[in-house]
Amino acid sequence: MKSMSQRLTVAKLLQENWTYTEITDTTGVSAATISRVSRALEYGEEGYSLILERLEQNQTSLEDDQPTEDDQPTEGDQSAEDDQSTEDDQ
Repeated sequence: MKSMSQRLTVAKLLQENWTYTEITDTTGVSAATISRVSRALEYGEEGYSLILERLEQNQTSLEDDQPTEDDQPTEGDQSAEDDQSTEDDQ
């Protein structure tokens, strides 16, 4: 699993136009592995590209689902809810 993760990282960095030296220095992956991933990106069946695209879509989706400050209840909102439940109880 670690090797697949490394290869996906290499594929992403190659798509971002990093050099082999930069990738090796940053990730510790060998130039041979970088070359294999590069050839797969260039001549392969689009597997790496498809995976990276889906990961990006999932990341974007997760970021969109994160609550914002506007989504958080304020102190006033909480007391209004408490007032409502009190009225319902009576």
